Amino acid sequence: MTVTRTFRSVPTGTPNTATVAAPTNRTDLNAADNSATAVTEITAGPADIATRKEALGNGPVVPGQTFDYRITTTNLGPADTTKVVMTDVLPSPLLHVSSPGCTVNGRSISCGPVANLAVGAAISWTVTVRLDPAYTGDGSDVLNTATSSSDAVDPVPANNTTSATGPPKGVAPAQADLAAAKQAVGTTPVAPGETFDYRVTVTNTGPSQAVGVQALDPLPATLAFVSSVGRCSSSGQSVTCAGTDPLAPGASRTWTFTVRLDPGYRGDGSDVRNTATAAATTADPVTTNNTSKPAGPPGGTVRSPEADLEFGKTSP
Repeated sequence: MTVTRTFRSVPTGTPNTATVAAPTNRTDLNAADNSATAVTEITAGPADIATRKEALGNGPVVPGQTFDYRITTTNLGPADTTKVVMTDVLPSPLLHVSSPGCTVNGRSISCGPVANLAVGAAISWTVTVRLDPAYTGDGSDVLNTATSSSDAVDPVPANNTTSATGPPKGVAPAQADLAAAKQAVGTTPVAPGETFDYRVTVTNTGPSQAVGVQALDPLPATLAFVSSVGRCSSSGQSVTCAGTDPLAPGASRTWTFTVRLDPGYRGDGSDVRNTATAAATTADPVTTNNTSKPAGPPGGTVRSPEADLEFGKTSP
């Protein structure tokens, strides 16, 4: 005798008891063995779990920008299933930002488990990532997949894993918004012939890493370059300050150099003011802040000329 039981929902263990009885014209000498019970552990399903992954936003994505992935797991049936988990291993150019309802271990993101997913039901997770600010590739190495699983026997495992998905509309070349600032060091006015320092700062406001960063400072004719603590040099009146390393988003680089006010200068300092301009080989999406505000001498003015005169008298 065979007994078959079908379940739509999934118990963890199903007891089944079979009992036999002697005909009415017979006597059963041992009724204790007339029944037997077996408990069969039944796994979930079968349930066809399908996974879909899509990149959200307009794109293309510039290195350093964030975007979202929406990953959806659907139970196509025919049975309910339990303990649904979605896993997404990020490629190295993508940096994890957030993923509500998920845990992160290194580059692996795990969402769930979902206790029960009925036939026809779906659940979605949103994963926010940032494209590495230093990324220089074409986007082909940013593609990746997501995979769902459950306690069910899956009759169609081929759709458990999504197709390889990249940023929305691919990736764009790097962009770094550089801002320049310039100021005189100190507030004590100088006299003609004296030296003072300028401090020039370039800040990368992102989103990408900036390469080949430098500051260009054309000095007015009344100032002469003297020396630099950092990597600044001059060619005539043009001062160039350069860096050796890429400049990360949010980081700044500062140079200090010394100039001398022309000994023959007779103005009040208002015509000594000039600017510095930030530049890089990385494209700049906002050029209006590349040039600093004009900076004058310390204190914004110049003291009267001074001369150390020495008199002598001889007898005829």
